[in-house]
Amino acid sequence: MSESRRSIFILGVVILYGTVGFIFFEGVSPLTALFWTVMTITTVGYYGSIQPVTMGGHFIASTSVIGGLGTLLYILQNVFTGPMVEEKLKEVFGMGVEIKKDTANHTIVCGYGDIGESVVEELNAINEPFVIVERNPERVKKIDGRKFKYFKGALQGDASSEDVLKKTFIEKAENLILTSKDDANNVFITLTAKSMNKDLRVVTTASEAGAIKKLYSAGADQVISSPEIGGMLLANASIRPNVVQFLQDAMTATDVGEVGVDTALISENSSFIGKSIATCECKELTGALFVGVGRGKKVIPNPPNDFRLEEGDEVIILGRKDEINRAKELFSA
Repeated sequence: MSESRRSIFILGVVILYGTVGFIFFEGVSPLTALFWTVMTITTVGYYGSIQPVTMGGHFIASTSVIGGLGTLLYILQNVFTGPMVEEKLKEVFGMGVEIKKDTANHTIVCGYGDIGESVVEELNAINEPFVIVERNPERVKKIDGRKFKYFKGALQGDASSEDVLKKTFIEKAENLILTSKDDANNVFITLTAKSMNKDLRVVTTASEAGAIKKLYSAGADQVISSPEIGGMLLANASIRPNVVQFLQDAMTATDVGEVGVDTALISENSSFIGKSIATCECKELTGALFVGVGRGKKVIPNPPNDFRLEEGDEVIILGRKDEINRAKELFSA
C-alpha cells in the first residue's frame, strides 16, 4: 500500500471512530456526529449550539483529537515533507542502485548527462567495470533500466561529498571520470578524491580554458577541454573528413569498425623488456601496427627503431580486434 493510500485509510478510520462514538454516546444524528468529528480532529473545536455532554462523548472527543493530530502529522511527514527530505538526504549521503561489495579496480563516473552516458557506453563496450554518481534521481532510474553488463551500481548524491565517494569504494578504484560542466566543482571533487586515493587516475572535462591549469594543480591526471576538442574536430572534419572519420571509428569501441586503437602493458615478466622496436616484429607476429609508447605521463609517437622498451611502458597499437588481442598477449609474455 502506498503512503497516500495508507494515510487516507488511517484518516477514514479516525473519522469513522469519532462519528460512531458520538452517535452512540450523544444520540445525535450521523451528520452532526460527522461534523463534530471533523471539528475535533482539525482542532477547530466548534460544535455549534449543541456540544458533547456525556462522559463517553468527552472521551470520544479527546481520543479523536489525539488520533486526528497523529494522522495529520503522519500525512505531513510521509506524503508531503518526507519525500522532499528523503531526496535531500539522497543527494547529501548518496542512495540509489546498491554498489556491489566486491567492486574493485573499477571506474567511477560522476554525472550521467549527455557526456556521462557516452562515457558509460564506452566503458561497458571495453569491458570496464564502473559505478556512477548522479544527483538527478530520474537519471539514476534511467541508469538502472539500461542493464549494462559491467555496471556495478549507482548513487544518487553529490560527488564532492566524502561520504558519497566512500560508498563508491574509491579506495579500490582505478579511475575517476568527471563529466560536469561546473569547473569549480570538478576542482573540488578532484582534490577530495585524490586525498582519499592518491593512486586514483582522474580524468575530467573543462568548460573553460582557464580551468585547465587549476584542474591539473588540483591533481587531475588528464583534462579534456570539450570546446577545444570539439572545435578541433569540426575544423578538421571539414578539411580532412576521412582522417577524422578514421580516428573516430578507431577510438570508439561501441562502433563495429574494422580497426581500433588500444594499449598493451609491458609487465615485469615481459620478454620484451630491453628490446628495441626493430626487434619486436609486432606487425609480422600479430598483424597490429606499433604506433607509439606511453611512458609515465609522456607519449612517444612513432618511436625510432632503436628505442628500447622498459617495464611499465604501454605500447600503443592499431589493428583489428583479433590483431590487438594477439599483440596484448605477445607483449605480456
